[in-house]
Amino acid sequence: MEHSSPSTHGRLVLFNFLHAFILLCMSTCLESSTLRTTTLGNEMDRLVLLDFKKRITEDPLHVMSSWNDSIDLCSWVGVTCNRATKGVVILNLMSQKLVGSLPPSIGNLSHLTGINLIEQL
Repeated sequence: MEHSSPSTHGRLVLFNFLHAFILLCMSTCLESSTLRTTTLGNEMDRLVLLDFKKRITEDPLHVMSSWNDSIDLCSWVGVTCNRATKGVVILNLMSQKLVGSLPPSIGNLSHLTGINLIEQL
């Protein structure tokens, strides 16, 4: 039976430790990057929707009152978010009697797949 020398065994243990450490660091960095991207994307969507809110000149049903910093934007009336990315995917303000204009920044809602503004009058 062959035995490895103490220095070879020590190197193997060190190698395995370093390998595990590097994998842990890579995993943490990827998770942090994903979280940062999700957070930044959600912040961009929040700013776009607040810009949209500023351009609403009439809101007789007070729909926009839920659009504020005290509530997560995914809970705002008419806003549907992707569960994974937290990005806005649908803006459904049908029959809310809103008057105003759409800001150019609405194009920055990168996950948006649908917007419904039917029957505003």
